[in-house]
Amino acid sequence: MPKGGKRLGAGRKKGVPNKMSLAKREKISTTGKDPLDVMIEAMRFHHDYATYLQARYLEEKAADPNTRPTVDERSISDAYKMAAGIAKEAAPYVHPRLAAATQEVDAKDESGGIKQTGRVIINFVNADGSIASAR
Repeated sequence: MPKGGKRLGAGRKKGVPNKMSLAKREKISTTGKDPLDVMIEAMRFHHDYATYLQARYLEEKAADPNTRPTVDERSISDAYKMAAGIAKEAAPYVHPRLAAATQEVDAKDESGGIKQTGRVIINFVNADGSIASAR
């Protein structure tokens, strides 16, 4: 009777969380928002705040072009930068990652003239590691 080695069907199946991961997920869901929810909420807050500041700046500028607005351009820029930074941090958890891109182009047709046809294949890596193809 063989001992050790690889056995078919042995071990945890792919995609099934272990007991600790499942326990953490359940604890977070019962206590409130998970970290991704907080990140997205903070990103939206900073984006909305930047939009508000920009609208106020433009209103003040239009009302009296000769006076300096109470909102400065740096505050607007900082709020947008904060929103963009949070979006960059949250993006891998929300959107699939680009895995590979292949491009095939036929440059000439039968008569030797240039023909503008082509095919682009883009593969995305899903959160579970599987590859989804978009054509």
